[in-house]
Amino acid sequence: IVEKKVRVEVTIRGKPADGYELVSKPIAEPTEVTIWGVKEVVESITSIPTKDVIIEGRSSSFSSDYEIVDEVDGTKIECNTKVRVRIRIAPMKVEKVVEIPVFIHAPPNYKYRVSLLGAGEGDTYPIKLRGPKAVMESPDLTGKLTAFVMITSDLAPRPGVPYYRPLYLSPSPDVAEIELAEEKQIGVEIREVDQPESSQPESP
Repeated sequence: IVEKKVRVEVTIRGKPADGYELVSKPIAEPTEVTIWGVKEVVESITSIPTKDVIIEGRSSSFSSDYEIVDEVDGTKIECNTKVRVRIRIAPMKVEKVVEIPVFIHAPPNYKYRVSLLGAGEGDTYPIKLRGPKAVMESPDLTGKLTAFVMITSDLAPRPGVPYYRPLYLSPSPDVAEIELAEEKQIGVEIREVDQPESSQPESP
């Protein structure tokens, strides 16, 4: 009989309730346990599974203690340590294109004039979002979302050459789970205060 410290593998059985999904890999604490048994078997083991963690029909996260399996390839294995397993389950996320108003955030006392390329501040842009299905299907979703581009003080006028700035989402607290589904950049034109606006259209 020999003993050995090995990595714990969580055994998941079943699937969450409709509309829900596992959102991360299960977490086991501790991540390693000491097992003992017949030398030839124990020395060949690099990881040991837990007994089944059943997630069938679950719609919320949970944690519980589980034992390690007591047999490997028909040979008895001993382990006195129970493992705390944490499972994260959340509403399944979907993607949707939503028209959202876009604003400009510039530093206080910024001395140049900034405009969105081919649009006015507060005009809407089609933006792909990701979030829980129930939230994304809310009829008043658009009214709870705005987006903005950030202008930094080092940006100076560049006649005829727009800047493309990352877009940031600003959801209201009750739709805070919504996020950008992909990175998006918005063209902005920076000019002297007395310089007329360019007629250059927004880049696709």
